[in-house]
Amino acid sequence: MANQKILIVGGGLAGLALAQCLRKNNIDFEVFERDAEPQARSQGWAILLRECLAGMYRLFPDDMPSMEKNISVLDELDAEDAKVATNNGTDPTPCNFGGCHSQTGELLDRIASGSKEDISRHFIRANRASFRTWLSHKINVSWNKQFDSYEEDEHGVKVNFKDGSSAYGSLLVATDGASSHVRLQMLGAEMCQPKAASIDAISANITLSREEYAPLLAKGSAFVVANTGDFHFFIGSRSYHPENKTADYYWSVCLDRAKDQSSIEQTGSDWKASALAKVLEVTKPLHPSLRRYIENTKPSQMASTASQLLQWSPPSTLPAKRVILAGDALHAMTPFRGAGANTALLDAFDIAQLINQAMKKGVDVQAIVEPYNKIAIPRGQGMVEFSRSAAGFHDTHIDISIQNPVARIQAYIDSYAKAGGSDTFDNLLMTQTHLLSSTLKSASEDAMECFTVFSIPVIPSFCSAMGTMHGGCTSTIVDNCTTLAGVPLAQKDFWDAGGVSRTLNVTYLRPIPMGSEILVECIVRGLGRKMWAFVVQYLQLWDDEARHSELKPLYKIDSTLSFGSAVMGYTGAGENILESVFSIVPGTTKHEIASVDSQGTWDDMIVLAIGRVFIGESKDPLYFSEVFHLKTEIPGESSSRYILKHIIRLTMAA
Repeated sequence: MANQKILIVGGGLAGLALAQCLRKNNIDFEVFERDAEPQARSQGWAILLRECLAGMYRLFPDDMPSMEKNISVLDELDAEDAKVATNNGTDPTPCNFGGCHSQTGELLDRIASGSKEDISRHFIRANRASFRTWLSHKINVSWNKQFDSYEEDEHGVKVNFKDGSSAYGSLLVATDGASSHVRLQMLGAEMCQPKAASIDAISANITLSREEYAPLLAKGSAFVVANTGDFHFFIGSRSYHPENKTADYYWSVCLDRAKDQSSIEQTGSDWKASALAKVLEVTKPLHPSLRRYIENTKPSQMASTASQLLQWSPPSTLPAKRVILAGDALHAMTPFRGAGANTALLDAFDIAQLINQAMKKGVDVQAIVEPYNKIAIPRGQGMVEFSRSAAGFHDTHIDISIQNPVARIQAYIDSYAKAGGSDTFDNLLMTQTHLLSSTLKSASEDAMECFTVFSIPVIPSFCSAMGTMHGGCTSTIVDNCTTLAGVPLAQKDFWDAGGVSRTLNVTYLRPIPMGSEILVECIVRGLGRKMWAFVVQYLQLWDDEARHSELKPLYKIDSTLSFGSAVMGYTGAGENILESVFSIVPGTTKHEIASVDSQGTWDDMIVLAIGRVFIGESKDPLYFSEVFHLKTEIPGESSSRYILKHIIRLTMAA
């Protein structure tokens, strides 16, 4: 084909990252930016780069300057500070972040970056302005180009700018931010306007001496967080100055506007003093080791206004033929998961690789629009929801005065409904999580074990456009249920405020269809002062209609009833639980069976599923030397539902 040109409207992180990928492959492109010059406006403070790092290392040109030396905030540390940041040299890099108990100041967890070779655990604390400058390396940006409109035709797309100029190319990639004007034309004002999150983010820029920042460096060199039911506290590094032993930090306190009935005037000379006074009042419960940074702040150091946090999630389909959205133009999200920039760069990498493939095949780059949207839209929707759920202000403290494990978990679930006023994903998930049982085997700290089972319907809000549960939702369910499963084990100053997931491994074997009901088993297998380990097993509870459908071949247990696990390593609860079923369920007899295939009875399949769940994987997924054969005729209820509900529930005491 004739030369195809890519037009990029928006010279932010996503647009420049795409430009670098295209530059590496000698693909014609042009970047247009509305700002008059690179430093026309503030680029923000600092960000944590994680998921995007592998793409930058692999897809960017070889002539790029060193990433770490040019963008990393922590590359500025001197030897003394680097020793503190690397935990006396035991960590491979100085980059880490920490979470503290808001009332005690205790470090609950500290997550350290892996080395560059350990890419899945590698992350960088990047100065946002330096990062943008680094991404601009050898990229010719057309500045002061304010988008006006676009016109698509059979062969390409024309972009018109407000200065009267225009450009023509084969594909338009809009990376023009959360208030994207390209998106406005594509979808219209009603569908595309981002919404302001119901959160006030009040911030300040502060300069600290080495004595002042040293405790923060030890807890989290990138940032430290402490959250309560009333506010989120964040303090992070921007730059270090070893020559005079100081560092620039910024702190931010996020308040739930729905709970906070008082307001601060957004304009006028009194704004900064009023905002600081407000934060000092709200954060009185914050431990002095953290609150000191707010107390020592001067009104002049306060940001001039509260930050407006915007969010927008894309519809499942987009109408344009030669126009695609990326970055904040496709998914504007709150910053509480640190996912915005990382997701934006993933968009850029997907676009670049699809364009490169199309060019190599000699096909029109219009062909990439549909496959890109199928990747980026669900990812964007999930990350917007993921970030929004983290912005909730639910008080995570557990009522340890409740001794009964079932009552304690239920009280924790009910507290979400009592909080009210929140439409976060956490709240939605809690209202759909039904506690079936919880058995606490030991309350002693060195031998704690708890076995808890939940039932959750797969409602449309949990599903993708394919009608199956979204992978991100699956992981969040596991995350949520493990938190709930640990509630009975909490004691005073011992997991009484919940925790933060550090490692969550989920294996997806089969999709979970909308309308299903799933049982989630959680077993606490290890518990310490700073970490606990869970085993999670999904079971799917089919509805009665499916039992009589044409889906009989899918009743092979390995493909329908055992399809997800988290925190790998546990291989079964032992034959003692299996044997206990014989004395619990009336009419149960031992039955020798060689194999079960699609011709087996439904009860055989359910029994085989239970055997696989409790004993673990066999060498042959459809073979057991011993299984039960359950003969139950329960009026008004299918035997399958009876077996799953009652065996899983009753065997807890085995």
